[in-house]
Order: sequence, then structure tokens, then C-alpha cells
Amino acid sequence: MQAALEAVQLSESLAALTLDLHAFLLRLHDRRAAWSEPAWVESARRSGRELAERVSAAREAATRHWETVGRRMASARSNASLRYQKLSASLEGMATNLRTLTSELAESSRKATAREWCDRLSWSYEDMVRALRRARLASRGIKLSLPHLKPVNYSRNVFHVAMGVVSVALYELFLDWPTTILILGVLSALVIAAEVSRAFIPGVNRWLVTLPVFKQTIRPREMGRINSASSYCLTLTAMCILAPMAAVETGLLVLALADPAASILGMRYGRRKLWKSKSVLGTLAFFGVALITSAVVLGLRSGLGPWGIAAASGAVAAASAATELFSDRLDDNFSVLAVATGVAALFMM
Repeated sequence: MQAALEAVQLSESLAALTLDLHAFLLRLHDRRAAWSEPAWVESARRSGRELAERVSAAREAATRHWETVGRRMASARSNASLRYQKLSASLEGMATNLRTLTSELAESSRKATAREWCDRLSWSYEDMVRALRRARLASRGIKLSLPHLKPVNYSRNVFHVAMGVVSVALYELFLDWPTTILILGVLSALVIAAEVSRAFIPGVNRWLVTLPVFKQTIRPREMGRINSASSYCLTLTAMCILAPMAAVETGLLVLALADPAASILGMRYGRRKLWKSKSVLGTLAFFGVALITSAVVLGLRSGLGPWGIAAASGAVAAASAATELFSDRLDDNFSVLAVATGVAALFMM
């Protein structure tokens, strides 16, 4: 009974701490953050110190809880010990980075220095979220709110749009289907090799994510999982093999244009939430852009009549907007591209 009560208290504490860390990091990532103003910097330092103390306290509470529960666990569940050790290490790393950040801000409020530490803190945060999920506190019926960090990133948005538009333009102007499949096959092989290397060789992972193109566009959660660009390449290869190219182009441009629109408008102005961190405004923006984009592409490339275009574009927009809304665990570069392409393909059969 006492152990169950401790688990509930620990869960509530970790849930509140995670949400506060999430809000703090979004504040640091905000491009309007006043790093040159002493009052703002001091406020950030004070918040960082307070959060560091709370993270340390949470680590101690998790350790005490494990010492109580661990003695009662059967040997078949001994791997839980490793999960709790990783949770403890991730919490310790988060506390250390928070304290270092506050120290760095005391010595220099330079924007470049601050951004570097924002990135390090963000990686620590995502490592902590992964460790909390693997600790499986929620298996006892306890719900943990563990949002991933998705700060506004205009470089990523521009890259997102460019990849879709350039891919479609290259196919329409210069490539045929066999050449496209050959190029995508080579890229997919390189992507798989890179992801395997990242998974087993930490040095390769650190090197790849610091390359200029990835450093500006990578999200914190992608430090420890498949990169969105890899998901994009592999999904695009599969869709080009399985679906008509007009459907693939529809999916590509819906993803390229609607997803950044939803991200920018939703994060900047979306106050009312529809599902977890997804806002009503962001979802409506996605649906509207997806509807117009799919109607234009299908009108030019599908050979469907007016009613067919209207039905197909509506279905593509609704299905892809719903997919983006509920893609919490899945990478939307996979889910949205696959669903939008698949729905468009159904109307061309």
C-alpha cells in the first residue's frame, strides 16, 4: 500500500516537473527571448536553479522508490533495475546541465552561448522523457504527461517546404520513374547505413547531428531516434514504388506545405488545444492548406473530373489532418506522407 502511494506521488511529481521543464525550454528557445536584457537573463537563471533542485529531488525520490519496490520484484523483472538506473542517470544529467546553464548565463549572456546550452538542455530533456517512458511507471495505471519538445524552427520549416517542392520539380522536369527509383534506392541505402551507425556508434551520431544542415533543422527528440529526413526518404521510396506518381506528388506537397503552416500558426497563435499539444488553429491551417494543395495537384495530374477532384482533395485533407493531429509517437514525415499518398491513390484506381 505504501509503495503504491509513493508511486502515485512520484508520478504526479514527475508529470508536473516535466511540464515545467517543457515550458522553460520553450521559453529559452523562443526567438523573442531577451538574452541581452539582464532582468530576463536573471529570471531565466533563477528558474533554471529552481528546476535543477526539483530534478535532483525527483531523482532522490525515484531512487528511494526503486529501493522499496525493487526488493519485492521477482528475478524475471530484474531488467527493471536497468530502466531505473537509466532514469536516475538522465535526471542527474538534466540537473547538471541546468546548473551549468545558470553558471554560463552568469558569466555571459551572449546569444550564441545561450543557444548552445538550449540545445544541450533540450537533448537532456528528451533523454529524460525516454527514460521516464521506459521506467514504466504508467504500467500501474498512472498517467504521465510527457510532451516532446517542438520549438518553432523556421530553418526546419523552410527545409521542409524546399524538400517537397524540389522533389516534385525534379521529377516533373528532369527525371523518369526508373531513374527516380534508382536514385531513391541509393539514398535509402545511405540513410539506413547512417541510422545503423548512429544507433551503435555514439561518435557518429554526435558528428552527424552537428553538421550544418542537421544542426539547424533537427529536433531534440531526433538525437535518440530515427531522423525525420531518414523517415521521409524511406517513406518516399516506398510510396514511389507502390502508388501512382500523381498521388505521390499530392502527398509530398501536402506534407511540404500543410505541415509547416500548421506548425508556425499553431505554435505562434494556437491557444485552444484540440489534442494534447496540437491546437485548433494549427489543425485548421493544416486542413485548409492540404485541401487547396491536393485540389491543385489532383486537378493538374490525376485526370479526375471536377467532382472527383473535390471528393479526393477533401478526403486527402481530412485524412492527413487527422493523421498529423494524432501522430504523437509516429514521425509525421512517415505518417502524413503515407496517408495522403494512399488516400489520393485510392481515387485513381
